[in-house]
Amino acid sequence: MQTEINYEQVNELYEETKNLKKQILDDMDGIKQVRKKVKNIFDGSNDYFCDNLKKNCDLFEDIINVYLEPCINNLKTAADNYKTTDKKMNNFIDNYNQVTTWSNNNNNL
Repeated sequence: MQTEINYEQVNELYEETKNLKKQILDDMDGIKQVRKKVKNIFDGSNDYFCDNLKKNCDLFEDIINVYLEPCINNLKTAADNYKTTDKKMNNFIDNYNQVTTWSNNNNNL
């Protein structure tokens, strides 16, 4: 069973993943702002709570750097490879059709 790759779907997935990354980065910025406000409110009296917020921010950053960024890069590579393969396949089909037409015309002589 052959699976057909649809460039538009790959590109759509790439864009959705890119948007998800932006949303996560925005969320991280929001968490960092909350962390600063909490730190100011407690003025260092509750460092444990602030440290946990920092760990969560670091975890989000790790998720992006370790998991999401490579996924985005892989999707982009897959989309680029598909474009190249699609062009090569179209050239092959065009060449095949030209040879077939030439062959049919010469067989009728």
